[in-house]
Order: sequence, then structure tokens, then C-alpha cells
Amino acid sequence: MSDATGGLMNAEDRWQRLMTNPATPYWVKAVLDHVVRLDPVDAANWLEVIADVAAQRADEVLAAGLAAGGGEERIPEQLRRFL
Repeated sequence: MSDATGGLMNAEDRWQRLMTNPATPYWVKAVLDHVVRLDPVDAANWLEVIADVAAQRADEVLAAGLAAGGGEERIPEQLRRFL
């Protein structure tokens, strides 16, 4: 990720940007606030596992909706391009 000048942002800058952004969901801020206190390698490994499970769950929910005859009209436009 880069900053406004095109330079690369370090992890602290990215963390600060997410924490101060009003569009960042409260639960993401809570996770970031907790993760910053953990061993960074351990946290990164577990967050990768969590991301994988969340992505699989999303795939299964979307597939179940399509299989149940929900059709693509029930899938948000932003997600349709991934199908």
C-alpha cells in the first residue's frame, strides 16, 4: 500500500490509517487493537487461517444461495464479478 506521495507505507502507518478511518468497521478496529499487542509472526499466521476460513464460509454461503434458486439477483453487484 502506498501513501499520498506514492511512497510505501509501513505497517504502523497502515494501522493508524485504518484505526482513524471512520469507514473501518468497529470489529476490525477491535481486532487491530488486540493484534498489535501480540507476537507479529504468530498473529499473522493465525489471521491467515481466519481469512481462509472466512473466505471459505463466504464461498459456501454464496454457492448455497445460488443452488437454492436464489439466483444472482440476491448477490451484491460487487461480489458477482468473482463468480
